Amino acid sequence: MSRDVLVELRERGALGDRHYEALEALHVPWDDLVGGSRVEGEIGRVARSGGHLAVVGPSGTGKSSVLAAVLGQLAPDVPAHLVPVRVPMSVVERGVVDPGDFARHIVRQVIDWAAPDLPSRREQQAIEERIADLSRRSRRARRRGFALNVPLALVSPRLAAVTAGLASDIEVSAGGWESRVRGGEPWHALGDLVAVFRGRDLEPFFVLDDTDIWLRSVYADEAEVLVRGFVANVRTMITEVDCGLALQVHTEYLRYPAMAETARRLQLVELPRLPDPVAGLVRILDRRMEVAGIAGGTADAFAEPALRDLATVYEEAHGDLRLVLALADEAVGEALQDESAGLVGRAAVRAARAKRAGLMP
Repeated sequence: MSRDVLVELRERGALGDRHYEALEALHVPWDDLVGGSRVEGEIGRVARSGGHLAVVGPSGTGKSSVLAAVLGQLAPDVPAHLVPVRVPMSVVERGVVDPGDFARHIVRQVIDWAAPDLPSRREQQAIEERIADLSRRSRRARRRGFALNVPLALVSPRLAAVTAGLASDIEVSAGGWESRVRGGEPWHALGDLVAVFRGRDLEPFFVLDDTDIWLRSVYADEAEVLVRGFVANVRTMITEVDCGLALQVHTEYLRYPAMAETARRLQLVELPRLPDPVAGLVRILDRRMEVAGIAGGTADAFAEPALRDLATVYEEAHGDLRLVLALADEAVGEALQDESAGLVGRAAVRAARAKRAGLMP
């Protein structure tokens, strides 16, 4: 049976990269892993109050996943009037440090999110099918309200009248927002954008996602300049635009004075480290297998020594769960090369590490 589990793990891509919509279904709450309510519980509290927060942690530790889990379509505790709006930063250029470009990017993302003809019918159907499938396999009911990263056209039919009205309001106002941005009034434009939501008794909560990817991109040699410009815009937005905001902050950027100063204005939610890496990884792997519909658990796929080696990688990589999962997936492939192997053993993990040597610490 164990080898069959390995085959399923590989064929279903249970440990590999996933669509953004899958993050919340796969997420194992930190509040469950470490106890208390200082991660998901705190993010939810700040979002509901319209506050400002930063999710802090190294790359791969789950910053996007935790925000998706708290504000996504399967999250149970998002108020009906709260509208989480994801603003991906990984798609912008260096010039976004300019206030006008920063505001224009947010305006454009909101317009695209609300546009009645976006996404295409085929794309809408594909997203709906993924959401329905994830809801079924994760055993979590889809929430009836607005959700992070769900286009306005795909919000629950029960809110059709509200979403159609909001989409119409945004379409009518779009030209005015962009004119104000071009005219040197970026923050007034964003204020007008927020007012459109509130005209429908809705409260936007902006999530600046993928900031790590952008700041650590090809402009890494100018990181300090980028960080300074980016956080200056965030500070001004907090001051000038009265709405809730969340962003991701890579731990290393707190060493820059500009980011440290901005952090003092935000509620910091730092992602913890697994107190027992082996036990924590078992729960995370079990969840991946459950959502993938694989019969069996981690013990049916990974030998204890292999799990300990993966836990060592977790520690050495500063809690990079994305790297550990990619390594585990590669190790499954290595184990399948040995026809006598029923479990992923230490040799498979070592071979996977050798292949990914360029990504390891």
